Amino acid sequence: MVAAARCLVLLAALHVVVAVRSRGAEGSCGDDQFQCRDGGGCLHHNEKCDGRDNCKDKSDEDRAMCDAAPSVALSVGDTVTVKAQYQAKHKAVRFNLCDDNSCNMMWVHGVLPDGTLKFGAWTECNSRGWWCKPYFKETWPDGKDEFPAGELVFEVKRHASAMEVWLSGHPEHKLTVPATANYKRLKVLPFNWKYDMPVQFTNLCGDSEFRCTSGECRGVREKCDGRLDNCRDLSDEDPSMCDSAPTTSIKVGQTTVVKVQFKPTPHKAVRFNLCDDSSCNLVWIHHLLGDGAFKYSTWSDCNARGWHCKPIKEVWPNDKDKLPAGELVFEVKRTSASMEVWISGHPEHKFSVPAKPTYSRLKVLPFHWKEDMPVKFIAKSIEPECGKARPGPTELVKGGDPASIESVPWHAALYLDRAGKIEFVCGGSLVSRCFVVTAAHCLPKNEKVYVALGKYISGWDSENEEPKVLKTEAKAVHRHPYYKGAATKQGYDIAVIELNTCVDFSDKAAPICIDANDKPQASNDIKVAGWGNDSTSLSELESVLLSQLTFEECFQLMSSNTPHLAYITHDKFCARRRQGDSKSGLLRGDSGGGAIVKRHGQWHLGGVVSLRLQNGEAEEVYALTDVSQYVDWIMRLAKY
Repeated sequence: MVAAARCLVLLAALHVVVAVRSRGAEGSCGDDQFQCRDGGGCLHHNEKCDGRDNCKDKSDEDRAMCDAAPSVALSVGDTVTVKAQYQAKHKAVRFNLCDDNSCNMMWVHGVLPDGTLKFGAWTECNSRGWWCKPYFKETWPDGKDEFPAGELVFEVKRHASAMEVWLSGHPEHKLTVPATANYKRLKVLPFNWKYDMPVQFTNLCGDSEFRCTSGECRGVREKCDGRLDNCRDLSDEDPSMCDSAPTTSIKVGQTTVVKVQFKPTPHKAVRFNLCDDSSCNLVWIHHLLGDGAFKYSTWSDCNARGWHCKPIKEVWPNDKDKLPAGELVFEVKRTSASMEVWISGHPEHKFSVPAKPTYSRLKVLPFHWKEDMPVKFIAKSIEPECGKARPGPTELVKGGDPASIESVPWHAALYLDRAGKIEFVCGGSLVSRCFVVTAAHCLPKNEKVYVALGKYISGWDSENEEPKVLKTEAKAVHRHPYYKGAATKQGYDIAVIELNTCVDFSDKAAPICIDANDKPQASNDIKVAGWGNDSTSLSELESVLLSQLTFEECFQLMSSNTPHLAYITHDKFCARRRQGDSKSGLLRGDSGGGAIVKRHGQWHLGGVVSLRLQNGEAEEVYALTDVSQYVDWIMRLAKY
């Protein structure tokens, strides 16, 4: 009788069920059989809730019956005590760890005097825990080591990639079966489910607690916090659990899309840790506001697990505008000195946290790591760091000095199609692979616009002398919606061009930085490159250094020429020749070009060349559109 039962189980493991089906009166099925509800068939107990319709009336797969198996949610790091009221007719105890579609599982059949369990382990089962692939060779009791009737007490622990089971009091004899990240529900039921087996789950701890393998409950923030004074057995710092946090490498210049499956309870917030082997800096995102902005807290000098930090900025959550349940999509960019984070589609609301040069691992996990939070990383191509260029002459163009394109690799040339001839008209600045910033007055409506990058010679057809030149038609032209030309005294003189062919970055074509914090500063030198377009037009690229003026300084300087003073609008700052330098200046064709300043070793786009004015003493003054006032608008268009 016992041998026959064993044979049947082995055949079931090979995905073949030898079922005993007979017709009989209701209630006449045997101890190892399940009776279909139609009263006309007896099935082997293995066919009850095996994921296949065996009864004609499908009563063996009744959802209410099959879903009644005792179960509990089990996240990485959780340990639960399982008390089963066992009888010999149950044959064995099954531990199924499942998601909605599949399970891995273990059958425990008996125990030796020293607490060693006899078991079989199986993977890739269906959602009911049947039709599996064997993982371990089964060990079967020989009669003397079968489970006794009565209460059996087991401990079950969920690791990042495995489920462990042991008889309570005997952790030295743990059994293991693999577990994928999405397996989060533990089901415990008898092998012979002809008869129900009462099961109780205990010691799982509260919603904000983590249970140590040694039994005590600790606050969930003590799980993997890098300290060894929480659990008596140190199970809260188990490397197999703590190192399972979703992690990816991120290099300087790289942007990574991060998709998280978020639950307000229990996750609370999303943590972005940028780390090396010994420390991290991090940000917690707590709230999502309606316009794509969010509230966050930033921290530095954390330990390697991202805890016990120094606060940079603290914003604590409340009940309003919490992160919504479901998929959240962020973008994370690593710069040379920081980590930038924003909600995908809203780069205008990016923020940053400082980063050490050695920080290259991005870990994303919930603030309350009570339950796993699935994370998917999608790495974008690595972009060169903005504002980096080869050294060039001190003065980079009337009266300027020659400027290698490698010293201003963001400088773009703009052309218009005039009667079939492509003519150079203005400059521009590359801010990302597909977008150039220029002046709105450079772009007449209803005319074809062309852009070239990597050029040293201004002519459209000079590429035979210039390798690595990109020439493309504009895909779209976005003048600022408030720009009305002379009617508004050239206020809002800024535009963004989307390129039909995006740039492959090189030493001759790379982006300039833009930052809303780059406000004009008095007496700073600014650098402008260009070809000009007057009677003294230049065929080769030159550049010049000018002295920067604030709005107030410019207003005072221009007050003696009232007609020109009106063009110093709210969004302008000015520049003029440096003191003692009478030769250098800007020409008409330099319009749209970038006025750039150096900050912390990187070049930033401070202004866009807009107008050439004169004060009452006929001194040239250049009005520049203040880019810092338009960074959010540029970012929205350029899809940063």
